[in-house]
Order: sequence, then C-alpha cells, then structure tokens
Amino acid sequence: MTFDLLLCPLMNIIFNQVTLKDEPINIIFKVFLFTTPMSLFEKWLEKNTGLIKWQKGWGWYHTFLSITLKYLGIRSFIGGIRELRARCTVTPRKSIQV
Repeated sequence: MTFDLLLCPLMNIIFNQVTLKDEPINIIFKVFLFTTPMSLFEKWLEKNTGLIKWQKGWGWYHTFLSITLKYLGIRSFIGGIRELRARCTVTPRKSIQV
C-alpha cells in the first residue's frame, strides 16, 4: 500500500525530473536504474518476510516489466505534454509606441 500510494509515484516524479532533457536511449537506460532496485527489493521482501504474497502466476519479472512500462508510458505522456506546451506558447510582442 505504501509503495503504490507513496513510493512509486514519488520515484516516478524523480525519474521524470532526472530525464527531463535526456535523449530516448538515456531515458531507457535510466528507467532500468530506477526499476531494477525496486524489483529486487520487492523480491527480497517476498522471499524473506511475509509482507508480500504474489498471486499464482505472478513473479518478480511481471512486477519489473509492469513498473518499467508504467514509468516509460508516463514519461512519454509528460514529454508529449511538454512538447505541446512548447509549441503552443505564444511569445509576447513588443508594443510599438507611437
């Protein structure tokens, strides 16, 4: 619950800020730097504590893939909004005084 409501959204905001000016290949590289530790930590929690119990057919790789795709999807959406905003921004004209 804490992960879904606090940690994951917070890490996604940080990921979006860290990749603000990056090229796509660097974004893909950095998404793995964010999602790999989270997935490994979740796997450790599942194995060593009773805090996480995966449903039948679900494994750490499903979590890794879903978080990675979510981060890339949100980053693409935010990037599209930033691009649209940059195109639609009107620069004020200097007024001509007569």
